[in-house]
Amino acid sequence: MKSVVLVPETSFTWYLSGDGALNIHDEEPTGDWHAVNTFFDRRLTPDDEPVFMAGERPEGCPEPSGRQGIVLNTNDLFGRHGLVDRTQEARGQNIRFLGERLIAASHARAIADLVMRSVRKGNSANHVVLDDFMPTKEHKKRVHDLFEMVAERLTPQETTGLKTWLFRNPVV
Repeated sequence: MKSVVLVPETSFTWYLSGDGALNIHDEEPTGDWHAVNTFFDRRLTPDDEPVFMAGERPEGCPEPSGRQGIVLNTNDLFGRHGLVDRTQEARGQNIRFLGERLIAASHARAIADLVMRSVRKGNSANHVVLDDFMPTKEHKKRVHDLFEMVAERLTPQETTGLKTWLFRNPVV
């Protein structure tokens, strides 16, 4: 079954992240470039959640199910850093969303969210390859800077997982 994604209403505490945010065009050559597969020609299975939301789920917002059932919330680490209004870019790409504006993670924040989602669950984040999204040293450094900003607030398990990921994804 194919489906078009309708992004729920967003805010600076409940926002589009992960693959969704990486597929909204940025003024820089960063991101994923699979917007059609991400938003418009999505082949859904019963375990597939068609949105990539993160943060504090608003009251009354249905809880995701399936593989995406654990909502990622890194607001305790990153706060509003890297959250941007992508309303114009989303409209330019014909991405459907509820509400007046679409708040999304910057590409650096979306990558940091993906890494922390795995690390917080005690899993490897090796599926997130920095070179796939960030073409230059400057772009990669933005992701590393986010992690440097929060390093002291991570648990020992999170620190170990993050160090492993950083080693495999250096700024070069």
